[in-house]
Amino acid sequence: MTLSFDLSSGNGSSGRGRRWRLYMVVAVALVAWCSLDVQRRGRLDPARPSVHRTDFTCFTEAGAALLGGADPYGFRTVRGWGYNYPPMFALVVAPLYTLDSRLQVSIWFFISVLFVWGCYRECVRIVHDFAGAGKWARAEETVETSFPRWLGWAALAAAALPILNCLQRGQVDVLKLYLLLLGFRLSVTGRGWRAWFLGGIVLAAAIVLKVTPLLPVGFLIMQLVARLLMHRRQDRSHLGRATAVSAGVACGLLALLFFVPAAIIGWQVNLQHLERFQQLKLAKVNDYRHADLSGNTRTLRNQSLSNAVIRLGNFLEHEFLGGDDDRLIDRGGKNSSPMIMDAPRVERILLVARISLIALLLGVGLMTVARGDALAQAAAFGLACTAALILSPISRGHYFAELLPGVLLVPLWLLRHGMPRTAGFMAWTPAVLVGLHYGLLPITGRLGLLGLGTTIWYVTGLLLLATGGPIRRGDDVVM
Repeated sequence: MTLSFDLSSGNGSSGRGRRWRLYMVVAVALVAWCSLDVQRRGRLDPARPSVHRTDFTCFTEAGAALLGGADPYGFRTVRGWGYNYPPMFALVVAPLYTLDSRLQVSIWFFISVLFVWGCYRECVRIVHDFAGAGKWARAEETVETSFPRWLGWAALAAAALPILNCLQRGQVDVLKLYLLLLGFRLSVTGRGWRAWFLGGIVLAAAIVLKVTPLLPVGFLIMQLVARLLMHRRQDRSHLGRATAVSAGVACGLLALLFFVPAAIIGWQVNLQHLERFQQLKLAKVNDYRHADLSGNTRTLRNQSLSNAVIRLGNFLEHEFLGGDDDRLIDRGGKNSSPMIMDAPRVERILLVARISLIALLLGVGLMTVARGDALAQAAAFGLACTAALILSPISRGHYFAELLPGVLLVPLWLLRHGMPRTAGFMAWTPAVLVGLHYGLLPITGRLGLLGLGTTIWYVTGLLLLATGGPIRRGDDVVM
């Protein structure tokens, strides 16, 4: 298989030759894209701030502010964007600040390309662990034949546009996805406490990079602890795995939030910055207006559940009830006049809805553990990654690369339970939603299609997992 997860070594020298020709074509295309588009987005012209169209320089400027003793959350780039993450990532990329801004974004572009490749390899390994070892494949089948090509293409179709958008804009979501995939694989399929502990550290790094992975990481730890409590007599490794992963996450958070930054900028200074981060970001987790320092949080590009509902409600009120034009939000930003969906009762309803979606996830996660179905637990983790997109107040288009784990694992579980049509529907629906979002943004963004459609897909996946029957004894592969 090509992106369809080719796990074989190829057929002799001719296969290797075709592969290297493909690599050369991809390399030339990436260099051309970087030269003609990505690096040009890094231009800084005070007279024409609109030509600066990359997010990456925001991170390097924040790092320079940290090293210079300034407030990384108080500055704004030439486009008016602010830094939204804990100090650690800004410190990591701070050395690039001394370079020309176009060179900065070019370097990060090719680093991100390596993370894309890492995401692909982690998907291959996860598929191999679950599809290749699973008893649902016939005895004569290998993972190459038991894993359907179309599922690989569906995963590519769902993640391609967000990943390309992320590469173009110099964002960090590809790195976040790679850390989640790597940490998940080490934690659930690793052999021995060293792999489990390292998996926990990697998952902690994803949380420190962006807070949203706290949901899937916390969900995974809950699963591991539940396995320990429910099935410790059947497998004594559950104690070691749950303990090592949890310890890895705790140690990783302590090191990357406190000790490493403190060693660079000082303990008290780091604590002050973390307090600022808590006040400006974490305390506003339910505030769709001010939860982000990067400009207008209410545009049609934000497809979190809250903003999708608000955009749809304002659109319907404008089109059918003669209300204000909902597109004024895109021009007025946070200071635009209140509309019908800005009512406090809407915010309360959305908060209840988000809490209910978390409760449903936790309940289904415990059900999959009780059944002893490892692939169902993995699929639930994929849906937990999707939940982070839905429940966050900010989920722009490139964030939706995080759909990838769910798009791979939920249909894989459905195939094992003999539901190929449902598997096809669950595999291709995210690709359709993402394609419509990017292709028809002025329309679908106003309708909140990606945010609402993803929420329906997420709930459908959880209900399917909840109603799925138990697997045969001995089918539990890893975890």
